[in-house]
Amino acid sequence: MQRVKNVQYDDDDIYSGDEDAYGEEEQSYSAEDRENFMTLTPVVRAELDEAGLQASDREIGEALWHYFWDVGKSVSYLKNTQVSKAQPSAKKEKEKPKSKFDEAAAKSAEKAGEWKLFHLWLVRGEWDG
Repeated sequence: MQRVKNVQYDDDDIYSGDEDAYGEEEQSYSAEDRENFMTLTPVVRAELDEAGLQASDREIGEALWHYFWDVGKSVSYLKNTQVSKAQPSAKKEKEKPKSKFDEAAAKSAEKAGEWKLFHLWLVRGEWDG
């Protein structure tokens, strides 16, 4: 005697290789979405130009799509991303304040330079200082 349950599967229940591309679906936009892109992208671009920033059409489109066509939020997001990209280079340009150790090392190097000049004067009779 065999104890196996006979199960009938529909065609939809069987795994197919088409399901491997989970999350990689290409987004297709409706006509209304494309119209929103066409009308709102120049508005966002104008706001960014006023602020002196630039963004690609793709970045603007992604921001508009993410914020559900809200121009204000999209512009704020793009401004923040542009500013954060520019800030790391500005931080590197700033000279950090010298610590007491750095000051002592500079003074020591200065004295060593004076000593070398004094030594040249004693040995060769040359003095530049």
